[in-house]
Amino acid sequence: MIKELTKEQEKLLIQRRKEGLCVGFDTTTHKEQAEAVITKFYKLLKYKEPTFVWCGSPEGIRQRYEKETGEKWNKTFNFWGSLDTYWITFYKFCEEIGVKYDSKNSELLELWHQLSKTCFWWYPFELVCFVSKKPISINIANERLHSETGPSIIFEDGFKIYNLNGVKVPEWVVMTPAEDIESSAIFKEQNVEVRQELIRKIGGKRIVKELELKEVETLTGEELYNTYPVGKYYQQGDVWFAGKNIENLGVGLDKCEQLTQIAIRQGVFYKLYAGELQNLPIRILRMGNPSVTGDEHFEFVFKTCNTIIEAIGFRNQFALKNGGIDWKTDEILLPHVLT
Repeated sequence: MIKELTKEQEKLLIQRRKEGLCVGFDTTTHKEQAEAVITKFYKLLKYKEPTFVWCGSPEGIRQRYEKETGEKWNKTFNFWGSLDTYWITFYKFCEEIGVKYDSKNSELLELWHQLSKTCFWWYPFELVCFVSKKPISINIANERLHSETGPSIIFEDGFKIYNLNGVKVPEWVVMTPAEDIESSAIFKEQNVEVRQELIRKIGGKRIVKELELKEVETLTGEELYNTYPVGKYYQQGDVWFAGKNIENLGVGLDKCEQLTQIAIRQGVFYKLYAGELQNLPIRILRMGNPSVTGDEHFEFVFKTCNTIIEAIGFRNQFALKNGGIDWKTDEILLPHVLT
């Protein structure tokens, strides 16, 4: 049993990960190879070779299906083709460093590996298999789907997907200039991740100004650290670690203390803003980024957070009653933070 990677294996893992990312972001479709591998899957399950229907995108598959059958597309099952590479890469790496699979599973893994290099999503039916070609264009930044000027993914049939920092967003979020987006638009968005990208695009300072929010509290990282040194809690940036959990996190107390001191030296600070929009209370936590000097992060927190430590507790889910928030009574329960 392998309990720890050697230095050489760690380097190999990094290399295999890079190779896997290349497969996931590749835009070349190989029809014949894809059909050959999928046919093998069918035969392993005792089915005849299917009729292959190729489409320009997953959306194209939906449209083709509805046109041919007259039925509403409601299929939630599919395989991801090149996007399956994340798990394939992991198990291939394990096999490469000595993890033993039985011959059948090893052969199946190799088939999945081959298929991941050939096509995008595919939907197998008993007699027909719908297969999507890979995108013709993929834009990434920091290994995540990202484009601030257009689609992050474009398919042959014109279907487009928009992403900011890896988060799938509506087209208007990318294509509307920041100055034309009102701060109040944030509250119409239900998806938390999309909302955060809107905040990033509009700019936290502008949001605070336009919504006329008032500064409730300001603390430097050093003040926060010195004010709440309860027990064996250490603060790294805006994340608090409990001593009893450090082992599970793989982070030592000394390391947490070291990271905290780095953040303090960089002048990390926190501000809490409060206000109302259409009679609804608003709270925004503004944080310096301990990882990037001069960078700031704005985030909405629960409406009853009245102190910075409560806001940090909310976003990191510590010291809350029953490990969470009582949404039914609509109040945050932080009577004794860090106790």
